[in-house]
Amino acid sequence: MLFKDKTVFDPGYLPETLLHRERQLTALAANLRPALRSSTPMHTLSFGPPATGKTSAMRTILNEISDYAYTAYIRCPLARSAYKVMARIFECVCRHQPSQTGISIARLYDSIC
Repeated sequence: MLFKDKTVFDPGYLPETLLHRERQLTALAANLRPALRSSTPMHTLSFGPPATGKTSAMRTILNEISDYAYTAYIRCPLARSAYKVMARIFECVCRHQPSQTGISIARLYDSIC
């Protein structure tokens, strides 16, 4: 056996503990904290070189607050349109798919917010 746990190579793998990311996790938590009080969280932009933990940090925080606030993790390049991104967010928040009869992005947004 060459590898103890092959799942660490899966694209969706998220370790139980994110090492060396305490500052980033603290900053993300502070930005999202208002959502736990039914307020609008701060807009957050996560940027940097590939494979440096941006997505893992965000997913870790979203997992931690998912019992207290609606969360949605959307891989936007796979959704391919603003409408599909908003529809996926609607699905995560409302727990059902939006109507397939030509509902606008604005109506989806209003239904979520």
